[in-house]
Amino acid sequence: MTMPALATAAGQEVTCLDGAGRVIPREWDALAQRGFHLHAWCTAAERSGWMARHVSVRGPAGLQAIVPAYLTGRGTVNDLHDR
Repeated sequence: MTMPALATAAGQEVTCLDGAGRVIPREWDALAQRGFHLHAWCTAAERSGWMARHVSVRGPAGLQAIVPAYLTGRGTVNDLHDR
């Protein structure tokens, strides 16, 4: 589920996403800087139980920015390598 747009300005829309699957992998990966920012890493984290709340910025040319973010709680395992 994609949340309603949080803000719009100058033709841009800022949206909170509940999963990396809401973005085409090649669009996401074009913006990624490191391995743990890649689309495949984020989808693997989500399959492991992490609750995504990614922030995306879209403009007339498509996806302009993505901020991978996750909700955590007391019982959240923060190191995927421990599993």
